[in-house]
Amino acid sequence: MNTIKTLLTIYFVFYLSNLFAIDGLLLVTTDYTFQDKWYKTVSTTVPQIMTTKTVFKGQNTFIAVVAGDFGLDENGKVNAVYDIVITTPKRKEFLKETDLPILSDKKINPKYLQMGDAILKVAFGEKDLFGKYKVKIKIRDLVSGKSKVLKSELVVQQLPAYDAFKVKGEEGFNKWMQGYYRDQRPEAAIAHYIYYAKSEMSENENSFLPVFSAMLEIVNHNKFLLHQILNAYQKEDENTRFHLIYLLYYSDLEAEEFLENLKGIESEAYVELQKSALPNPYDVIINPAQLDMLWCEFMFSGSYKSILRLIQTLDYVKYEGGIEAYGESEQTEEDKTNLINDAIYDALVWSFTSNCEQHPLVKKYALWALENEPLSVAQKEELSKILN
Repeated sequence: MNTIKTLLTIYFVFYLSNLFAIDGLLLVTTDYTFQDKWYKTVSTTVPQIMTTKTVFKGQNTFIAVVAGDFGLDENGKVNAVYDIVITTPKRKEFLKETDLPILSDKKINPKYLQMGDAILKVAFGEKDLFGKYKVKIKIRDLVSGKSKVLKSELVVQQLPAYDAFKVKGEEGFNKWMQGYYRDQRPEAAIAHYIYYAKSEMSENENSFLPVFSAMLEIVNHNKFLLHQILNAYQKEDENTRFHLIYLLYYSDLEAEEFLENLKGIESEAYVELQKSALPNPYDVIINPAQLDMLWCEFMFSGSYKSILRLIQTLDYVKYEGGIEAYGESEQTEEDKTNLINDAIYDALVWSFTSNCEQHPLVKKYALWALENEPLSVAQKEELSKILN
């Protein structure tokens, strides 16, 4: 693999060792939802966060410190900071920061693991060197006076061409869709999108919104993929270019100038796009496709907010029975709405139950929400049934 990623199981790193002074871990990740996995899962579960050793220019990389075994002052409070230095392959200083807060003036159990308040976001630019960057962090416990040095490395590498990745048929595409959040490889995303555009799957209108919303999730958080998209646009057939125009228009890639300069039928497609809008899954749910969009957002990001939105939609239990009642009703607009909303409720319960079984992170988020979110009585009851 071009990107080497390892599973960070923080719990065992600390609690299988005896700590008698400030200690910690340096967390380097391109997973922009890593704080969800840390803060939005119950304390009895192990947070599983993917770390990375390789990145591409323009890719957002997050650097965080996880520390434990703090000293306490006379008021029982913690005060710890860290310094960081990143050096280039030529041993020159790329970044230097001091006195970044881990915890300050807080009362906590000093043995509990804490993620530092200061999270750094780094992105290497076009003028930065390819190669190995060294990351060095010094944790300083201002109460005990003790410190800990942590080191890591980041390799900045060339972004492969989109067609360097081969999709292993429809089965390979679906496997990629289902497991992306656990092994995020955005560099292969455009290859998969193009495979979809050329496959028979794209002829199924019901599959488009989930796939497209998944691709938007990826490119909006990995804007360096614009290079691959524009390269693919020059090489691919007309139908594929239409799919790429959709992606450029609805994404946050700042491709307005490119789109405005389109010619012929492709320019006409762009004009028509400006008259339409995608359904928003965070608006009122009126279509089961919005549920699919939320599930795809989770599958491609591991985000908590998509799961919370699905939980909030469990209020649709109030429409239960709408399908059966429709046949004997006057089939008014209200009756039709009740029928659709009952179908949405049925689809939501089925999909939530299934995904809790297939994806442990869904269940972890759901348990956290049940304990911590201000859910309605109906939401709590329905979620409890699903979890049990």
